[in-house]
Amino acid sequence: MPLIKKIKDELLKDEFDVQHKLLNILLAVSFAVGGISVLISFILNHGFVGNIAVLLIVLYTGINLWISVKKGNKRLAAILITTIGDLVLLPVFFITNGGTKDGIQLWYLFGLLTPLIALRGVPSVIMFILSLLSCVGCMLFEKICPDAIMHSENELARFIVMFISFVFFAVIIGILFKYQADVYENQREIMLRKDDELVKAMEEAQSANNAKSIFLAHMSHEIRTPINAVLGMDEMIIRESTDKDITAYAVNIRSAGNSLLTIINDILDFSKIESNKMEIIPAEYDLSLLLRDCYNLVFMRAAEKELRFTFETDENTPKNLVGDEFRIRQIITNLLTNGVKYTPKGSVSLTVGFDRIDKNRIMLIISVKDTGMGISDEDKAKLFDSFRRINSSQTKNIEGTGLGLAITKRLAELMDGTVLVESEYGKGSVFTVRIPQRVSGSGIMGDFDPSKNNCPDKKYRESFHAPDAKILVVDDVKMNVEVMRGLIKKTLIVSDAAYSGEECLALAAKEKYDIIFMDHLMPEMDGVETLKHLREDNNSPNRDTPVIALTANVIAGAKESYMSMGFADYLSKPVKGSDLEDMLIKFLPSEKVMTYSESDSERYQSDNTDIPGFLNAKAGISFCCGDVFFYKEVLRGFVHSGITERLGKYYSARDWENYSVCIHSIMGTALSIGAEELASKTFAMKNALKNDNISYVKEHHKSYYDSCKKLIDRISEYLGEEEGAVSNAL
Repeated sequence: MPLIKKIKDELLKDEFDVQHKLLNILLAVSFAVGGISVLISFILNHGFVGNIAVLLIVLYTGINLWISVKKGNKRLAAILITTIGDLVLLPVFFITNGGTKDGIQLWYLFGLLTPLIALRGVPSVIMFILSLLSCVGCMLFEKICPDAIMHSENELARFIVMFISFVFFAVIIGILFKYQADVYENQREIMLRKDDELVKAMEEAQSANNAKSIFLAHMSHEIRTPINAVLGMDEMIIRESTDKDITAYAVNIRSAGNSLLTIINDILDFSKIESNKMEIIPAEYDLSLLLRDCYNLVFMRAAEKELRFTFETDENTPKNLVGDEFRIRQIITNLLTNGVKYTPKGSVSLTVGFDRIDKNRIMLIISVKDTGMGISDEDKAKLFDSFRRINSSQTKNIEGTGLGLAITKRLAELMDGTVLVESEYGKGSVFTVRIPQRVSGSGIMGDFDPSKNNCPDKKYRESFHAPDAKILVVDDVKMNVEVMRGLIKKTLIVSDAAYSGEECLALAAKEKYDIIFMDHLMPEMDGVETLKHLREDNNSPNRDTPVIALTANVIAGAKESYMSMGFADYLSKPVKGSDLEDMLIKFLPSEKVMTYSESDSERYQSDNTDIPGFLNAKAGISFCCGDVFFYKEVLRGFVHSGITERLGKYYSARDWENYSVCIHSIMGTALSIGAEELASKTFAMKNALKNDNISYVKEHHKSYYDSCKKLIDRISEYLGEEEGAVSNAL
């Protein structure tokens, strides 16, 4: 058995392909059977010439077996067998060993199979034909000259030769078929395993895709929550500040915040496009206002790089169009931003024109030209690839996700448009977008100058008053509640706040509200569960009150998902003041909404009131629009938040998920009130929880808890002293 295994391993080496292995099997069996034939032929005295012929064939087969196995040269072995073997040795064997009467023609099958097994293409066909001609020639020769064929006088010897020939043929065919069947079965098993692996890989890919969506949702929430506070407070500064310098700073903050949002939105938009959930929503819009917005978003970046930034429009371009204004603005902004980013000096220009399709439709043509670094011919094919940057050695310090152009192309295609690029390396590029749009009205652009009114000179003015309206804002992050209430302050709407689902249900059970704004992600009872309980309470005065989803989760399909859960509408964070007012007008009872009057709600502000020295109050007050009273309200909210009680409760229960939510809330509040020492400790705890370093949390919980408690006590003492001083003064 070890010898047979060794021979098998030699014949079927891993480095041999299937054809090579089949040839080795054919040669090995032929050599073995031939060796047996030689012994029998000599024993039975089949004839000297016949015996020598058989011996020569066997030896020649052995030589070719050695060439094929030891030298690994199947092609040479196959050619030698077909030429010398089939054309010389087999005819001699045929004539000297009885021809067809002794079954010698069966040995020709060995010669015919060899080129078919071991060779490919034209050589295989040629060698097969030569072997076939040799075999046919021998049989014709026997027919024409039967006396030339040498027959053995020994009947037993003739029978044995024929028997061996038949056995040889049967063994060869059987082994070849068996090996082929084994190879097929092995391949089938491999394919089945690969199918299973492919199914598993697809399931894992789907799981990874779902994980990606969940990750994007969580990242969206984590990033947009602080941005909501920053941009919300910034909006209030712009609205209420009378200092031009402060207003200018606030406008810059808004610009930077919007840039950050653009990066986040690029990633989320790409996710929507990937999942085929990107919606194109056509509506009427003013092209001149859209272009002015694009100019305002980009001109400061161009000015900082000392680039000439120009607009050129066809005066006859229709002014009012019907299309997806948001996506067209996104395309133009992407192209302009891209041009500014990759142009170190020179100019960036936008040209807007149109081609008439028919009476009611035009092909809007948007072209952005720059004098930047340009694009080489080999890089043009990669230009619209996702997460790819061309010429990375020169662009590694340029900010961005590498998604802008990919998204631009996909958005244009979704609107039945096209994006073309012309570029010369080192001299600049021209991107041209063509998008069909429907025309509304007969107005035209005329002499359009987007550089006019590019700064917010006009002060904010609320669009309505509703002093008889009452709303409830539900969010576990106090700063988010303060932002919402600050944004509606001048509308005179009365607002209540709830910081958990349970608190919301308690307030909703005894007070009627016109609208409830509900955050989604809250500890213990989230917004969806809270809404469900609210709708199931038949005795609640707010059972049918419109509930607006307030969330930072803006991944593909989020809006539809919230609407299907029973929310009346959807408002994404960061909340824009204009979007909030539009939502209020949409859902407030019309009889409670009054048009704007010049009587503004009174603004309380004091620069001289005593402020606590144990906090960086200057930073905290700045975060609260410079309003000291607002700052104290935030302090008071922190004192009465019950955060330390919840922190202790979740720690005792080892409820790390809700403990982490508490840490998250403290982080935002600590930064907003200027509690820098507590913010530093909170940041360390947050990182530990994020990295599942529970041992760190356990080691530092007591000191951290004591720090929170001590700070709350000091703030409480300060507020009590200050309030007492005010009472005495009155």
